[in-house]
Amino acid sequence: MVIPVETEEIVGNQAEALAQLTLWAMSLFRRLRCLSDEETSFPLPIPMLLVMGDQWFLYFAIDGSENTKVLDFGEIGYTSNIQHVYRLLASLKALFQFVQDLWVPEYRKKVLL
Repeated sequence: MVIPVETEEIVGNQAEALAQLTLWAMSLFRRLRCLSDEETSFPLPIPMLLVMGDQWFLYFAIDGSENTKVLDFGEIGYTSNIQHVYRLLASLKALFQFVQDLWVPEYRKKVLL
């Protein structure tokens, strides 16, 4: 699992959804530290998606020595109309390219040794 995704209804609680994503990221960082030689923090950020109704938001979790920081990159697209869907697809394509170019090689190097 590289990109946690939390979905909520349009009237859902965004703070609660972000808290769930943060818990998943913390758990994933803990597991990655166990699988690698990293003792204090895992060096790769975890991209996270939050879907609230038709809005998609991008966050990155960063593993710190004492806590997990979450950076808000804002809205990356909507599914309300076709133009917004194309913008969302372009954003997701860029995100998946990030995972393929950065995450996969580093994961292989640090975890799969």
